[in-house]
Amino acid sequence: MAQSGAHARRPFRLGAINVNGLTDNSKRKGFFAWLQQQHLDVVLLSETHTSSDQQGQQWAQQGAGPGKPWQGQAFWCHQVPESGRRVRAGVAVLIADTIVAQGSDGVVDYSSTTGRALRISWKTPWGQRLAAMAVYAPADAAARPYFFSGELLDALQTGDGPEGVMVGGDFNCCLSAADEEGMGGSSRTSGRFTGSQDLHLVCSSFDLVDVWRWSHPRAKQSTHYC
Repeated sequence: MAQSGAHARRPFRLGAINVNGLTDNSKRKGFFAWLQQQHLDVVLLSETHTSSDQQGQQWAQQGAGPGKPWQGQAFWCHQVPESGRRVRAGVAVLIADTIVAQGSDGVVDYSSTTGRALRISWKTPWGQRLAAMAVYAPADAAARPYFFSGELLDALQTGDGPEGVMVGGDFNCCLSAADEEGMGGSSRTSGRFTGSQDLHLVCSSFDLVDVWRWSHPRAKQSTHYC
């Protein structure tokens, strides 16, 4: 999602990916190798399963293997672990050096303790200040409305007012019947619609639009492959 009235003064590539955990060394190496082939400038990751910022930074440095680290800045947000419980959630924002002004660093505007929302702002080489936010909404339908009207809203309200905000990740929620297929077909009774009204309200409040749906109003493309 992006603010409808905001435009980057120069084009760049952005991707939002649910990685379903990056703790496996082989999987992580393969993922970063794939990432390098995509030539993405901003990467929003969800469900990373990081347990600390240090672990995330180590992953970025290791990248696709020796001599192949992520070429840019990396910011990680992890779920505060509870005793006896496996670490889940976790989000990250990766920003390529090519779109960061020389000598400047990204700023963490918002980082949740649940590992579900992370907002980073930075200055581009062409003088524009942008913000990107990685999101991983709860799969639990009952918890989703509270996340949208709580953490997501707080993250969007935080910061010094950049010229444009990009939001991406796994919302675990459908905004319209056109966004759901399979599992018995589209239905308003599906749990995937729980929280959609709250998400709609947040989007309208911050003038956010679903960029993919706006660009492809009638197309269908799966976001999950089994």
